[in-house]
Amino acid sequence: MPEIGILLTRDEEQTVIRSILDRAGWLVPDFQYEVPVPALVKTHEDYLRWRSKTRLFFVLHDSFLVVPLELRQVGRDGGLGYFIAQRTGGPTIEFLSTLEFQEDARRWVNPGFIAHHRTFWDAESRANVKPPQAFVTFFKETIAIMKQGAALKKIGVRRYWIGNEMSVLLENGTMHLGIQRERR
Repeated sequence: MPEIGILLTRDEEQTVIRSILDRAGWLVPDFQYEVPVPALVKTHEDYLRWRSKTRLFFVLHDSFLVVPLELRQVGRDGGLGYFIAQRTGGPTIEFLSTLEFQEDARRWVNPGFIAHHRTFWDAESRANVKPPQAFVTFFKETIAIMKQGAALKKIGVRRYWIGNEMSVLLENGTMHLGIQRERR
């Protein structure tokens, strides 16, 4: 799965999300739904409401949507709910936002990612299929927009695109990495 590790501030994250929405894309939050109908995030305001509930979103666009997403029913916490079946339908770009949290009077950050799978399950043809070219183009455009305000840095054994604002916060000690810096 092509996966780009990211460390972005909320403002930097919102630049990426706005670029998706401005190009007529939309997002589906990874969430436990009461009914088998996912929420469609088509405005920045919708994104902000859902962002307080989840970090993971599935990005879609009419130019590359081949089949609808599948929601599967599961039992959880004594009740039933519906969850997005990953790699089933779409195809989708997965966007996991950076996680900021406070612990021991310090501000911490864990990375997120922008990723996609090389194939997805098409329930209509009953086969794993490759995404259309429009999907690959949209993914590359999204990554290019994110990279405009970021730099690639190695942390431990992985490389992350760190937003310029986040980089300053990490360098001046305002924010601390919640991941290991070195291999042990």
